[in-house]
Amino acid sequence: MTVFLLAASPVESAAAQEEVVTVTADGFGLIKKGNVSDARGVAIQNAFSKAINKVVATLISDETIRQNHAELDTYVYAVAQTFIQNYSVVKEKAIGNMYQLSIRVDVSAKRLKATLADAGFYHLRSKMPEVLLITAKQDRETGELVLSLSEEESNDGEHTFETLFSDYLEEAGFGIIKFSDNAGFAGNIFSAEELLTDEAMKEAGASYNADLVSFVRLLDNSSIYGGEGRSLASASVLITAKVVEAKTGELVFSDMSRGIDFGSEGETALRRAVKNAAIPLLKKMSDTMASNKIGIEESLSIVHMTVSGLKSYDDFIKFNKTMEEKVENIDSIEPRGFSSGRAALDVTIKGTTKNLSDALTMIYDAGFSLDIVDYGTDYIVLKMKNLKSLE
Repeated sequence: MTVFLLAASPVESAAAQEEVVTVTADGFGLIKKGNVSDARGVAIQNAFSKAINKVVATLISDETIRQNHAELDTYVYAVAQTFIQNYSVVKEKAIGNMYQLSIRVDVSAKRLKATLADAGFYHLRSKMPEVLLITAKQDRETGELVLSLSEEESNDGEHTFETLFSDYLEEAGFGIIKFSDNAGFAGNIFSAEELLTDEAMKEAGASYNADLVSFVRLLDNSSIYGGEGRSLASASVLITAKVVEAKTGELVFSDMSRGIDFGSEGETALRRAVKNAAIPLLKKMSDTMASNKIGIEESLSIVHMTVSGLKSYDDFIKFNKTMEEKVENIDSIEPRGFSSGRAALDVTIKGTTKNLSDALTMIYDAGFSLDIVDYGTDYIVLKMKNLKSLE
């Protein structure tokens, strides 16, 4: 009989530090040819996916989930059990040809966040820079720039324009400082035109102790017609964005995007046009700022590791110790279990799975060698050989 043993002390210590979220979820499984056992298994997996979905919904927006459902299904929901720490069945029953149950699940939010970050849907907030966000609207006739003010209640979408940028970047993990919140003070120092220059942006960034400074400008080219009330028949906008490093004034990002909307009335067309222009521009700007290393520590990643070829649990402990001593940038090692010479553990590292894989192949003098059987974005499969010094 195979006995699955947990490393009591290390696991308990690591579990105490792990971020765990407890949720409940319902699951369903179709009973085929009277096979209740299989239907129950399907129902549990279905409940796992729903439980993970609930936690994902607290980390990223509904809009992001809707736009990226296929990718999330592949990288997250299809491997829901990866994020499950513990679960218990609260109630279950078979009704006709359907098996139904409810479970209580402990979800590893730490692992889930790392996976979402690897897939580009979430950023570890503590590792992201502070961004001073400056937004302005440009008059299409005079060319005059008017800075956005947080207290303004705009009827033409200006306030929505600033909020769209700040909300998106905050969700991406950046710390956002709105220039508009203190525009009354800052306006005495800089005009909107001056803030278009790299030097003025650098000075403003230093004043607010920001890592990066972003100046975003909106030009409204909408066509308006109609009688009383002047209905908006179509909308066309141009948004330009520039980002500089606050310490050096060096240009990090510069681009523009156009957005249009036809057939809507009132302010709806303008809001849609702004969104159509802003979203692709924001994605490029966010990705560029995230890859910029100013003010950012290297992100932590969780690698799910499987090791075969171990002769005893002592070998497993010695292997962990060797990794701690020989491999740089390991933040923590969490043993998950040991059975029949096969061990499972989660390794939190600074960097990527490939960095860890490369480092493991460089272990020569520990009395064993390692074969990298397989690895992906968040896992490594190892086989251990030549255990002479571990016997």
